Amino acid sequence: MKGLRPVFDAFSAFGGGQPGSMDNVKFAKLCIECGLVDRAFNSTAADIVFQKVKPKGERKITFVDFLWACDRIAEAKQVTYATVTHAIVMTGGPQSSGTKAEYTKFYDDKETFTGAAASIAGLEKAKSTRERKHWKDGRVAPAVNSVPAGLKESYAQFCSFGGGNGQDMNIKVWGKLTNECGLLDRKLNKIGADIIFAKVAEGGKLLSFRDFLWMLVLVAEEKGTTFDEIGGQIARAAPDCSGTKAEYARFHDDKSTYTGQYVSKFGVEKEERKKNEKFGWKAGRSVPRSVPGVEMVFDAFCTFGGGRPGAMSSTTWGKVLEDCELLGPDLTHARGEVLFAKVCGVGAKHVGYVDFKWLLQLTSEAKSFTYMELCEVLLTTGGPKSSGTTSFDRSLTKFHDDRTEADGSKSPPGSPRSKVRSIHWSPYDRVGVVNAVS
Repeated sequence: MKGLRPVFDAFSAFGGGQPGSMDNVKFAKLCIECGLVDRAFNSTAADIVFQKVKPKGERKITFVDFLWACDRIAEAKQVTYATVTHAIVMTGGPQSSGTKAEYTKFYDDKETFTGAAASIAGLEKAKSTRERKHWKDGRVAPAVNSVPAGLKESYAQFCSFGGGNGQDMNIKVWGKLTNECGLLDRKLNKIGADIIFAKVAEGGKLLSFRDFLWMLVLVAEEKGTTFDEIGGQIARAAPDCSGTKAEYARFHDDKSTYTGQYVSKFGVEKEERKKNEKFGWKAGRSVPRSVPGVEMVFDAFCTFGGGRPGAMSSTTWGKVLEDCELLGPDLTHARGEVLFAKVCGVGAKHVGYVDFKWLLQLTSEAKSFTYMELCEVLLTTGGPKSSGTTSFDRSLTKFHDDRTEADGSKSPPGSPRSKVRSIHWSPYDRVGVVNAVS
């Protein structure tokens, strides 16, 4: 049929192919775009037809093979050969479903080309003969005294944000201002805003308020609006802080805990500590009195786990807090260790009963209890709690707990040993009995 070969070559060359030879992908595209694929002839049937007409060992078909494929398609669809070829010729060629890119100034506007791009586009001669003008030529300088109300205050707020001096603006502050004031859109994107800053800065890094007004003039030209409208839009905005607030940390937020160089750096006034005053924390506190029964509970905790009475370690003190259920948000394990170290003193590892009473006094202050209420909690506990497990079935540990069943080296002194007979026999034993081992 006339016109069939050009359509075949057009589909074969689509996407960088070679005319005259068609692969399976192009054949499937032809069947779909020519309207040959339907319920009677789907894409799987098209692949089968291609494999049947394709020469063995090849990946592409020629125009002659394509004619045989059209005949098999007509047979599968139960139509005439002319109907199939007519549908292919009427298509005219492949259709491109690609998307069209949006307008990009530095790609679509050839007047912005420089260097090799300008030479390829034939603009090098025009650019070389054109005089280079300063960007301020032909523009009216903005008046500092006639700016929209509130513009200077908003400028100072943005320049002061993040530790700035409130007078000079860098490129980061400029980017934050254009973003939060709603100046960025299709006409002015982030890259365009940076180019405006670089044009006004002319190699510098900080711009003054007068330079800021020049940037607004360029922004107004880029967006196709007026200077007053851009200035009013900025005057109504303020810098937005999107940072997160950290949780309270005592040794960072409470400056009374600062020591060393941090005291002088932040100007914290602290009382000078006397060199001979070892236990300054006792000043202003009354000596805690003894409560009947507390010393017995103290010794019970000290001896728990193999310790000696009258000497409590930091680990045992932590168990006291756990068993008495004193731990919570106001008194953590770390806070309990700090109290123990304060009472224990430098170089010591154990506290006696007198220092233990001081521990209870400091703990009651941390828990907002009275000293007597804390002693009652301690007496109610009565002593340490054991979290160990015991065997639930005594019969399973018979050979461990029943010493009468012990044998050999595990037999207790003075216990009779039962005689054991060997199961080994000797061929030299004439009697033929089992050897007895006493």
